[in-house]
Amino acid sequence: FNYSPFSGNGVLARSLVSSLIRRTDDCVVRVICAKPHPSTLGLSKDIYIAKTSSNSDDDDDDSNDMIWPVNLPQHCQWKRLDRSGPWEEYATACGDGHLGFAKSVKEFEPTNVVAVDWHGMLAWESIRHAIILQDYKSETTDEKESWQPCDASVCYYNFRVYSSSSWGHSGQSNEAEQIISNDDQFYREKEQLSCRLATVIICLSEHD
Repeated sequence: FNYSPFSGNGVLARSLVSSLIRRTDDCVVRVICAKPHPSTLGLSKDIYIAKTSSNSDDDDDDSNDMIWPVNLPQHCQWKRLDRSGPWEEYATACGDGHLGFAKSVKEFEPTNVVAVDWHGMLAWESIRHAIILQDYKSETTDEKESWQPCDASVCYYNFRVYSSSSWGHSGQSNEAEQIISNDDQFYREKEQLSCRLATVIICLSEHD
């Protein structure tokens, strides 16, 4: 998003958030996004999104309360959105109680959640489970009766439908065809799960 952004997904996500934060009268935005390890190869310059008075106070994006970066481990690949990318590390970190994303989300009490692609929905599901566990362990009634993940409308926003993409071409070896088949099953399962978890689903094309 802000950190070494790449691909059309990053451009569209930034455009979406830029539009939302202009609605200063009725919209306050928080963005949970991955941040690559500084030693990761091939990083480009960070591009900070425009700020508004209602959504941020600082020039330093790490201290900007609009952006909640998820720091990825050093071994994670960057500039990958397929199953080889850091989707699992990202989702796991989002639900790690020691990192505090669940606590921050619960305190923010969002009315709407936008999960971009299956990566985003898996991250939200990780946060949702962490909040439920956090409340279960809480000894105070007020904590358990406060905002819950089910109070938010969850939009599964498909920037790309991976299971409908073409991953191979004619003339592939049997081994390559098997890998493509396994990938297709992987994406289909993740996207079907994302659809089941969503309140609203947005697709960008009739084909999707």
